[in-house]
Amino acid sequence: MPVRYTGSTKREGRTVNVYRITVSAPVKDPAVLEPLPPALPRKLVAGLLPGLDTTTRARFTPAALSALPDPVPLAYQGRSTLVAYVDRQTGVAIDQSVTRSVVATAAVGGEPATLLPVSAFTFRITPASAKDLGDTAASAGLMLTLLKDVAPLALLGLAVVLLLIAVLRRNRRPGTSAPSAPASPVTPPEPQEAPAE
Repeated sequence: MPVRYTGSTKREGRTVNVYRITVSAPVKDPAVLEPLPPALPRKLVAGLLPGLDTTTRARFTPAALSALPDPVPLAYQGRSTLVAYVDRQTGVAIDQSVTRSVVATAAVGGEPATLLPVSAFTFRITPASAKDLGDTAASAGLMLTLLKDVAPLALLGLAVVLLLIAVLRRNRRPGTSAPSAPASPVTPPEPQEAPAE
């Protein structure tokens, strides 16, 4: 299923990339098909023609319409489109919408022709959820900025300090030690007199 990038915009104060995914396939789910008619009378199909788009209506020529069986077998085609607004910095999907539709089709000349929509739904993230996801993206973005920009600068500063300490220790003269407390003055012993004989 192809994902198509359609541009960028703003959502909840964040720059987002917009992606669109569209999938079309025959409906095969028995729960979806069960309430739908498997066929329509040819007269009813002829009555639907004025409401069809010009291209589809042109395919239902009088000859093509009379060649259809009565009743006309129907097939159902499903289509889903997902539009996601993904935060450019963090990859958090801040907003999304899903549109699902099912249309009835009939084979005309061996190719399906759309007759009428059977169902159509659009689901969206609530504004409160979009705000929460925007806040999540902002928090994650701050953490990424700290890890990407601030942490390396802090480590660089630490490296400079350690290098400075190493250079200062190396430049100290060998045999000298750090200054200590001044020694107390030593007084030489007094000469003693020799004993008299």
